[in-house]
Amino acid sequence: MSEETPRTPKALARRPSPTVPDFDRAFDALWTRARAALGPFPFEGVLAPWNQAGSRPRTAPTDVVDSGKAYQIKAEVPGISKDQIDIRVTGNVVEISGESKTEKNESSPGYLHRERLVTKFHRAFELPEPVVAEKAKAQVVNGVLELELPKQQPTPLPAETKVKVE
Repeated sequence: MSEETPRTPKALARRPSPTVPDFDRAFDALWTRARAALGPFPFEGVLAPWNQAGSRPRTAPTDVVDSGKAYQIKAEVPGISKDQIDIRVTGNVVEISGESKTEKNESSPGYLHRERLVTKFHRAFELPEPVVAEKAKAQVVNGVLELELPKQQPTPLPAETKVKVE
């Protein structure tokens, strides 16, 4: 049996290890070389959408802060416009997702090959308390989504107490 991790905003907003992107790039390079050497892959649809050229699912690095009256969530979403972001709130669960894609256009003169990146992300958080979704506010500033979710029953932050070391 293992102990369950406490459901605090800090525990919910953990970031992946910095070595994960390096591993992903190395694996992608290996996969590309193997596919080029082996020819057509018989199970092409099985790995969709991750095997599409230029498609990179990712997580948006996110901070979740409890201000007492509301939860503030900041997520890095560079290159994704506000129209491409979807935010859904159900009780105390918040889901943020988005997708930015640039279409291929191989018919332009002079191009032998042309691709664009598809960026997708999805994050979900279970907050410690329910929020009032109808009063939520969201904006994107310089590639950062700023989301404020008022609590149903705001709780003041505890006063700071200094403890004397003996």
